Amino acid sequence: MALIKLGAAITGISGKVGGQTFGQGRSGTYLRNTGKSSASISPSRSNTLFNMSFVAMQWRTLTDAQRTAWNAATVNFPYINRLGETKQYSGYNLFGKFNGNLKSLGETLLLTPPTPYSFSNIEGLGITFTFNQFKPIADATDLNSIYSLFMSPPTSQGVSGAYENMKLIINLAANFGAGEPVINTEIEAVYGNIVLGARYWYRFKVINFTRGIAFDEFFTGYVDT
Repeated sequence: MALIKLGAAITGISGKVGGQTFGQGRSGTYLRNTGKSSASISPSRSNTLFNMSFVAMQWRTLTDAQRTAWNAATVNFPYINRLGETKQYSGYNLFGKFNGNLKSLGETLLLTPPTPYSFSNIEGLGITFTFNQFKPIADATDLNSIYSLFMSPPTSQGVSGAYENMKLIINLAANFGAGEPVINTEIEAVYGNIVLGARYWYRFKVINFTRGIAFDEFFTGYVDT
């Protein structure tokens, strides 16, 4: 669905209209034809869809009082939409957002909304590749959070950005930075043997493991093999 920002005239538009997609880039608003992929659904995507369906079913099991509490809690969790406007989720969307995160971590779902959470000590997130070993690293970590690491398939070292094709590699424990675990096995389980001379893009998603609240920024980068 397209978002249209109205003023004296239309001042902003983002999303799909018919067979075309509007968006905002560095040079301003752009328009492109909306393509359709004929590719089959990957196991990772299938698992995501299952989690979404599962969480939606849980919403229907809530009492009226619980749903009212989620609707009331939306004022505590505003977000910025694609047009730069401050908006609020619906209670249903807030429930799905937090519980979808918890489901992806294998944690217990929330029946009542959490209070906001202030993340701390999220510093120096990255990945190193030395002696043919991938190691996620961190200078400091939030001990109440899980670090979901997503990575792209191997690309040419000339490729700039490959965030759309990322898959979940591993959920890292809160203190992973102290141990610098080797994650070659987890990467190879998703993408096959490590390719030398390639570039792997990565993204960390930081999620509080009791509230399902995710930090509002991703930590992204790449590592060359």
